[in-house]
Amino acid sequence: SFYLGNKTTIKKMYDLITEFLFKQYSIISGDERIGIKRKEEMFLKAYYLSKTFLENSKLTEENEIKDGILKEQEAFKRARDTIEAFDENEIIPYDELKKIRDEILRGPIMRRFPLELFDGSDGYNSFLDNESFIYIIMMFYCCNHDVISGRGLYLFPNMILRPKITFDRARHQQGFFIYQSYFAIEESILGFQEIPQNHIIEIKNTQEILAQLDAIGINYGTVYGDFDSIALNLKDKQREACCT
Repeated sequence: SFYLGNKTTIKKMYDLITEFLFKQYSIISGDERIGIKRKEEMFLKAYYLSKTFLENSKLTEENEIKDGILKEQEAFKRARDTIEAFDENEIIPYDELKKIRDEILRGPIMRRFPLELFDGSDGYNSFLDNESFIYIIMMFYCCNHDVISGRGLYLFPNMILRPKITFDRARHQQGFFIYQSYFAIEESILGFQEIPQNHIIEIKNTQEILAQLDAIGINYGTVYGDFDSIALNLKDKQREACCT
């Protein structure tokens, strides 16, 4: 939805990124402002990729370098040279952010971007100079520029997804998931992830452990909560009672 220029999605992403950036200013650890550093790293990554794509487009228009690989290498070099010109802390000057914003907005890719959301309509004031807006347009530009390889998509912050839960069994087992978007599909992504272990615990007294858990109110019925599990728990208790 974001890639296609959906207004609702872009507005929601803008709000979330604004909230995220605001929180970074209050994260302090010792003498180092961890949150600010994290924000700058996030912007640096987006700026570098945006600058690379812009330089690549310029080289294509100028037809300076015909070989595709050399052209990409030159685009990377130009983007890197620009970033190295910043100070040693690699903080992008605000004027540079506004400059790349204007350069991106002039390109044909941004025709799908709902710019009217940020011109004061729909309850918004003008946010063209807002850092969150600049990050959003860099994300949108990069995602649209190279969406097949998926290189633009890693600019999305990792999101925590908490699914809506409507039944007891899932509520008892609810958790969080890390959600990462990508368009590029590689074989390595499709396989199961290997999880190496340091220790393996082999349990032989399963029934004894289940009985101890049941004594403190943890059983099929209380964990899952559905009628089948409650019935299974009662059936097991009845079988145990008969055996004893």
